[in-house]
Amino acid sequence: MTTPSTPDKRYFLNSLALQHSCDPLSLDPHWALQQLYHCTPAEEMQEMFTEFCEAAIAPTYNWQLDTPGTLLQFVDQLEQLIEACFLLLSWMSPENPGAKKNEVQAVRQFFKTRNLPGWKQWLHRWTISALSARSVAELVEPEDLLPFVQGMEKLLTAGAQLSKENKKR
Repeated sequence: MTTPSTPDKRYFLNSLALQHSCDPLSLDPHWALQQLYHCTPAEEMQEMFTEFCEAAIAPTYNWQLDTPGTLLQFVDQLEQLIEACFLLLSWMSPENPGAKKNEVQAVRQFFKTRNLPGWKQWLHRWTISALSARSVAELVEPEDLLPFVQGMEKLLTAGAQLSKENKKR
């Protein structure tokens, strides 16, 4: 009897791979975060995340910011944020005095709540709800609603701060 193999990390880093046309493991995660926050400033991402959550929770289609394509583009940015922070974990060392302690802790806690595939699954379900006439409460367990919102809000803040670091490993 064979046991299922664990997929290569690259399998779950598809958004970064597509955005940057490279092996995502070769990316400097600080650079990837800098690119992300250069395109969309932190304050704008926070506002869009609030709109995204409101659209996903609403029982009717409720996306207020431009077109559905704008929502999909924003979700891709969220996915890149999650993936870049996941990569950042492998760059962080507990002894690194230059690391921003609170932001590092926020990223570690984020991935203790759920693993990378789990966060991407949650994001996918919220996206389906934001683009449809169904509430995310119909697709996600009630006890998972708040952890998603709180986790993403903390990751948005931590990612913005970590994007200001420009250290190479």
